Amino acid sequence: MQLAEYNGVKSGVALDRVLSKSASIYLFKYDVNRVPEGKVLDFIYSNAGVSIAQFNHEVQNRALPNDPSIGSQWHHVDGSDNDIDSDLAWDITTGGQTSNGDEIVVCVIEGGGANYNHPDLIANHWTNTAEIDNNGIDDDGNGYIDDFNGWNPVSDNDNVGNANHGTAVSGMIGAKGNNNNGGAGVNWDVKIMQVDLGSLTEANVIESYSYPLTMRERYNASNGAEGAFVVATNASWGIDNANPANYPVWCAFYDTLGAAGILNCGATSNSNINVDVNGDMPTGCSSNYMLGITATNSSDQRTFSGYGVTAIDLAAPGESVFLPSGASGYSSTSGTSFASPCVAGAIALLYSAPCSDLASQALSSPQITADLVRNYIFNGVDVVPSLVGEIATGGRLNVKNSLDLLINGCGPQEPCAPVSLALATECVYSNGNVTATVTLSPTFNENYCTLGDVVYAELNGNDITVDASNDGVGNGDSFTISGLASNTTYSFSFQTESGSSTIETITTDACSSLTPGCTDSTANNFDPTADINDGSCTYDCEDVTFTLLTDCYANEIAWSLIGENNGVINEVTLGSLTNSTEYTFSECLTQECYTLTVTDSYGDGLAGSLFGCPADGTFSLTNNTDGTIIDQLIDPDYGSEYVIDFCIEISQAVILGCTDANACNFDAVATDNDGSCNYPGCTDDQACNYDPVAGCEDGSCITPPANDVCSGAFPLTEGINIISNENACLDEGYAIPATGCNVTTGWCAANLIENDVFYSFTTPAFPVAITLETSFSDPVSLNDTQMALFGECGGTLIAANDDGGADQYMSRLDFGCGELAASTSYLVLIDGYNGASGIANLTLTFDGASCGIPGCTDSEAENYNPNATSDDGSCIYLCDNDTEAPVFITNATDITFDCGMPTPEIPLVEAVDNCTAAVTVSYSEETILGAGSGFTIVRTWFAADESGNQAFFIQTLESLDNCAPNACAADFNSSGFVDIADLGILLGDFGCAENCIADVDGIEGVNIADISMFLQFFGSTCE
Repeated sequence: MQLAEYNGVKSGVALDRVLSKSASIYLFKYDVNRVPEGKVLDFIYSNAGVSIAQFNHEVQNRALPNDPSIGSQWHHVDGSDNDIDSDLAWDITTGGQTSNGDEIVVCVIEGGGANYNHPDLIANHWTNTAEIDNNGIDDDGNGYIDDFNGWNPVSDNDNVGNANHGTAVSGMIGAKGNNNNGGAGVNWDVKIMQVDLGSLTEANVIESYSYPLTMRERYNASNGAEGAFVVATNASWGIDNANPANYPVWCAFYDTLGAAGILNCGATSNSNINVDVNGDMPTGCSSNYMLGITATNSSDQRTFSGYGVTAIDLAAPGESVFLPSGASGYSSTSGTSFASPCVAGAIALLYSAPCSDLASQALSSPQITADLVRNYIFNGVDVVPSLVGEIATGGRLNVKNSLDLLINGCGPQEPCAPVSLALATECVYSNGNVTATVTLSPTFNENYCTLGDVVYAELNGNDITVDASNDGVGNGDSFTISGLASNTTYSFSFQTESGSSTIETITTDACSSLTPGCTDSTANNFDPTADINDGSCTYDCEDVTFTLLTDCYANEIAWSLIGENNGVINEVTLGSLTNSTEYTFSECLTQECYTLTVTDSYGDGLAGSLFGCPADGTFSLTNNTDGTIIDQLIDPDYGSEYVIDFCIEISQAVILGCTDANACNFDAVATDNDGSCNYPGCTDDQACNYDPVAGCEDGSCITPPANDVCSGAFPLTEGINIISNENACLDEGYAIPATGCNVTTGWCAANLIENDVFYSFTTPAFPVAITLETSFSDPVSLNDTQMALFGECGGTLIAANDDGGADQYMSRLDFGCGELAASTSYLVLIDGYNGASGIANLTLTFDGASCGIPGCTDSEAENYNPNATSDDGSCIYLCDNDTEAPVFITNATDITFDCGMPTPEIPLVEAVDNCTAAVTVSYSEETILGAGSGFTIVRTWFAADESGNQAFFIQTLESLDNCAPNACAADFNSSGFVDIADLGILLGDFGCAENCIADVDGIEGVNIADISMFLQFFGSTCE
């Protein structure tokens, strides 16, 4: 083995003795002054002949620590086994360092600091040994001056308070064990970093978390040479009833901490409330790296603390726990404040497990290692029946179980590789449209693996990539892609560090054919034809009023009204009410059961008179529909919570149906009309008067005769049209309606004789004036001849004439402009012709000019005739079969710019359709960091017309390397240093759309991207 030299000097590493010749195990000794303790294992592993190396650990007898108060700490050892099994875990490790010698650190963030000089805390107090205390210099270059004992972001120094709360929190994590004093922490040995956040403001919270983040990032980057190996933080404080959606920066910061390898423990509310419904900060944050923790007692029961199957991950001992207190003593205390550090201490203890692979991976892959440790904590809980269904894991911390899981899984972690991908599709209604979704359920080779990029495409289409890396989708989880086309085949795959999964395909359902509407048969507007619920259902309801009179401590009061499915009907959060004011809240509630909860954060209800208020507050809940009082407050001192459970019962059942007695489908039992009524009409689609919406037949159908001569109607053209006898129909069997005599013309159906002549013609598609004449080639008297005009199907007599007046050889009918409908067939009957005396001809003359000039009058048409005065229906449109994409009208070009010029403004980009369809244009923008310090801005315009055609236009702005934002971009107040003052400006400018002060990345607007970039520059000098 080549171990004689280390960095060019004698290493002092030498063989001490052979421990097992057959197993090739040897004991070496080394000089700590020549090879640092933290580097000796790496040095030995650098020799090719070494497969396993570790320190020579001291072996202890199986015993509890010699601390005299260990018997008072039931959370370590409890006769009913409702503890965390610390004693069994201590048989494996008591904390302090990883197997590779990294000093494990937990950061306690407190509003008043902690007494780290307590006899059971001083030995485990973390100090920054790279900093010289109180010399006014940032010796280690971490951006913090004189941060020897930790950090106080308010005073910008390491002055940490000595509050009793923080003292107990620190003692739960790491009160020194086996020192014959007091009790012990979860770790006998661990370093506790103190950060005093001062007042509880969000800005102070972010700045406080930034210190342990900075130290861990430096440790990761230097492979342990700088910074601190911070594995967990603890927050035993928060905001009750806070909606996490209002704290996006705070919540997102936990993902940043997790990426560096830091797990963050948070104490949930000390009120027995569902924080999934009522909200809480920070335990309500959805980040995988914020562990929400509630408290249990020595009977494994949760008695005073919050719960929530989504927000709260696990429980830990927190009631009547015996912890360091004051200057040097111990006392019993309760709260989720002490359950949370119990978990933070367990995390630190797991990192000290005898597993060199875990210790190595903590530096090479800090986030993956944090995921592993988190899963060991979750999977190792003791399941408690009363917690199942209340919190995510359904159990209480058991650090021994978690250590066993870690050790059993100890070994080099395999790179994440895909195993399989399952797909499922469904239709979803949103914003007036029914679209398809596809849900991916990936399977990985390891449980710590999570989804990265998802790649999908339509069949033979372009790939679309979605970044799912921040969603924490692992084995047993799923990820959904929305807004997909219906009845379309898509391919899907996902990426891991080992490559891509197999490509799976799925065809979406025919979502676009579904009819949205109310699908709930119990609703007033139930639509039996609807295929998918659109959220429009309405129900009978009763008006309920909640009247609240506050005392003079209104900021302590909050309330919520919850439905059967935990849906929030209405709520008022803490700090929203005014002192000594009456409020009235009304809701129309449907038939179901509800819970109204009124809370008081101090615990004295509305009994303000106990604390100097001139009067107490009160409240009542009334059903205005029937006038009953559901509940009202009698004793104003109701404590922390007053709960009213009540149900609304609507006596009259609603029966939907058609309530119109004139309708075909009238329902005599129905009480509410559902809009389904349909009415009588002609239901024969062959009839002249067919009614497509008729619900039943009313006998009104007019059907053409079987020998209808209209079917071969003669089409008229401009000028004189002669329909000769050869085109006539000598049809003596034609049935003429019994219209009787026409008193105006004298024509009577009774005069019809055999061999009457029928003609038919069709008018042009525009209004015209028409003249009809009959004549004979041989001189035959027409004094006894009649001519009649019938409407389409021969059913209606329009006009008739018995002769031609002065000319006895002709009959004539005249119709003015537009009197005969356009594009309509008519039937002409000539009565009296015997078929033997010559040939009868029908002459029809029409004059379009008398109605104006016919032609296409639409200027948008291809064949527009500006001289036309009447539209003849001949217009031709290019867009009748529009398949061409919109065309962009822009002078936008790709640009390369230096940092001496501002980011070019967004150009105005328009698009037109090749026809007349309306076109909409939308804009999006993405910034892509380059390999160096440059970046690329990709601007994309998307156009779509009414025919569904789409087009894209892309402009690329490429920066030079020196154009990337630097620290000066975040120095908003030009102080020369990026500090807390600049953070205040950034938070005040968040959401700004244009002309923004805090636009760090130079891209219009202040958003999450600017905050992320700001945090990179925080603590830097602007040069």
